[in-house]
Amino acid sequence: MTKELLEQYPDICGELSEMEMKEEGISRQASVLLNQKKEIDRFIESLPWRKQILVIKALQCDKRWDVVRRELGSWKSGDALRK
Repeated sequence: MTKELLEQYPDICGELSEMEMKEEGISRQASVLLNQKKEIDRFIESLPWRKQILVIKALQCDKRWDVVRRELGSWKSGDALRK
């Protein structure tokens, strides 16, 4: 698992949902994207529960830490949460 692949997770999910809407079926590109998504999902599932939630929220909020902080209901600053 690389940091770059983890950062691409929202893009991968977006491309997969676009392909599903267009009903193109499973092409070679879609299968590559599905494999990358599964690898990221396995990595996230291997983390402790609290870190899983943090990573999922960070990916959903595009790593805007103040937004992540609010989503989690944390009183810590965005910078403290990031570390």
